[in-house]
Amino acid sequence: QLFLGNYEIKSIIAIGNQLGSFIKYLSSHNFGNVIPSDAKGRKRDSVNRTEYAQFFETIASEKPEELSKELETSVEQASLLLPTAMIYKLVFEETGAENMWLSDISICDGMAADFAEKKVGIEPAHHFRNDIIKTAEQVAIRYNCDMDSNKNVLANGLRIFDFLKGTHSLSDRHRLLLQITILLYRCGSFVNINEVGENSYKIVMSTEIIGLSHKERMMIAYAIRYVDGKFPSYGELMASLNQEEYILLSKLNAILRLADAMDSSHTQKFEEVKIEIVDEKMYVFGNTLKDITLERGRFAERADFFEEVFGIRPELRRKRF
Repeated sequence: QLFLGNYEIKSIIAIGNQLGSFIKYLSSHNFGNVIPSDAKGRKRDSVNRTEYAQFFETIASEKPEELSKELETSVEQASLLLPTAMIYKLVFEETGAENMWLSDISICDGMAADFAEKKVGIEPAHHFRNDIIKTAEQVAIRYNCDMDSNKNVLANGLRIFDFLKGTHSLSDRHRLLLQITILLYRCGSFVNINEVGENSYKIVMSTEIIGLSHKERMMIAYAIRYVDGKFPSYGELMASLNQEEYILLSKLNAILRLADAMDSSHTQKFEEVKIEIVDEKMYVFGNTLKDITLERGRFAERADFFEEVFGIRPELRRKRF
């Protein structure tokens, strides 16, 4: 419930080496919609909760030798069907799902798709970027982050990123890393509001986010850890990051610092933000009628590091559009 309490799960997609035998058994015993195809040739490969319960009771009553003969497989393979069926039975019970779709996708298919995307440049039909962002949002919600403030900081951070993207070797993947960084950078306040950065760092490092590599997760955690105070030198992090990664980390952290400063009071004072270069300075104009003394002060404190990283001095200004 800690992880799935906010979800209404209607279907399970099952994958695994045993599913071929599952489908064969379900089909031969007429459980669910698992015959190869319907009258129109459409594939049918699902089973509902009631049908699965019947299937489980039936398979639990058979011996591995009987299953092996019926499914034309080895006794060793047949003996794995019941433990696998138990796992899916528990998943049904824990999630409250109504249906399970049986997929014949294997890890080899996943490796082939990954190779096609990274090496051949084939774009997948499904954009996993949105899944990664959704996962990060759920982690933030789990740790009671202020999502209104997070979304405001995220919007301002992405505006700064997009303004710098063309001239500072920043890619769409780097933009995704910044999004995850901003969504999670305050989750440590759930543990202790006096050590938010350190606790957020530990939470991110101990939370697996499917779609991010370990190195990317480490960079996100470091960017969060040093949102306040002195940023570490390359010598302090060289055991974990190479020079190129350290430079990227510095850029993500510098943008995060400014975006965070713009919502120092956590009240989302700026209704609209625009960025311009004037006289070799980067002016961030915010539309607001509220007092921004706190935001302007924290923004100015963090301007030195941003200038060191990007070579341009940022300044926060109030402006009515």
